[in-house]
Amino acid sequence: MELKEQQEIANAIFQQYGGREFVLVTGAKNFQYLKDGGLIYEIGRNEKGVKYVETKLNGDDLYDVRFFDSKGKVLAEEKDVFADQLLDVFQQKTHLYASLLLGPSHLFLDIWTQGGVFYKKKGMWKRFKIAGFSYNNFLINFMAKIAGLLLLFLSYGGMHAQNYNSIYFYVRNVIR
Repeated sequence: MELKEQQEIANAIFQQYGGREFVLVTGAKNFQYLKDGGLIYEIGRNEKGVKYVETKLNGDDLYDVRFFDSKGKVLAEEKDVFADQLLDVFQQKTHLYASLLLGPSHLFLDIWTQGGVFYKKKGMWKRFKIAGFSYNNFLINFMAKIAGLLLLFLSYGGMHAQNYNSIYFYVRNVIR
C-alpha cells in the first residue's frame, strides 16, 4: 500500500469519526496513519481506561477497532464495524460521548477550574480561567449539577411552551 493511499484511508476514518468536532469533544490527539490502512490516536481520560484507539480497514471494506490501555494491553475489540457505526462503538467502549453540545459545556466548566482552558493567540498558547477552584470542590460540583438540571428543565419547558411563564405556573403548582 502506497503512502498516499495510507493517508487517504486514515483521513477517511478521521472524517467518519466526526473530524474536528470529534477532536474538540473527546480531546483526541496524536493521530497517525497505519501502514496497513488505518488510523491510531490517543484519547483523554475516560472511565474505561482506554488510552489509544486503533481503527483498521479490513478486506471486507469494514473496520476493525481495538481499544488499548496506556501500557498497550488490548481492552476491547470490535470486528466488521460499518463506517456509520464507528462513533457508536467508540462511545460504547470509552463512555466519551461525542456531541457538539458537550464540548462547549465542558469548556465552560473548565474555565472555573485551576487549569482553565488554553487558546492560541499570535502563535503563543495562553491560559484563560475565571477562578481557580479545584476539580474535587464539592460545593462547586454541586452548583454545576444544579445549574445543569435547571438548564435541562428550561429546555424542556421551552420545547412545550411558547414562553417561560409556564415555568412559573409549574413551580407554583409543584410547591402547593
